[in-house]
Amino acid sequence: MISYYKMVLLQISLFLLAGCHLVYDPLMFECELPPFFVTTLAWPKESQQVLMERLDFLGLVPATTLHDARFEIVLDDIQHDSIEHWIDTVDHVFYRNYYSKMHAKCVDRLTGVVIFDKVFQATQTLKTDPHVYLTNQMALSELYWSQQIDLFDQLTRELKTLCVMNPSGN
Repeated sequence: MISYYKMVLLQISLFLLAGCHLVYDPLMFECELPPFFVTTLAWPKESQQVLMERLDFLGLVPATTLHDARFEIVLDDIQHDSIEHWIDTVDHVFYRNYYSKMHAKCVDRLTGVVIFDKVFQATQTLKTDPHVYLTNQMALSELYWSQQIDLFDQLTRELKTLCVMNPSGN
């Protein structure tokens, strides 16, 4: 089962992309976990109506129809480079780069047309002290969440490009 916080983060990224507020509803999601965090989102008809009304109220209308839109999001495990490559010989501090990657795809179920298909990446450098295990684990935990937020933020910006102004010019 996927964690509640990851689900809420995905919920926020997908539904607040146009500034609208939608109540979290876990029944709207189908989830699978290993080997990757994969989430498929399909909007039920009732939720479509609510979302369209809010988008229209805010002056934002998606460039493509929302019914039967399907998102597939894959988050790869965080990778890192070799620690020996990043040794600062003066201060004896180790540095390591960490990389996260997310593949997001949106398909119109009716036509099969791919609305967008992109890979987003995030990179961070972390000081590493191999002798202090607890501190290192806390830093890695913080790094994990900050990279996920960065990736979903990139996805949100991409989804906003799919919105166009409504006929009234709002």
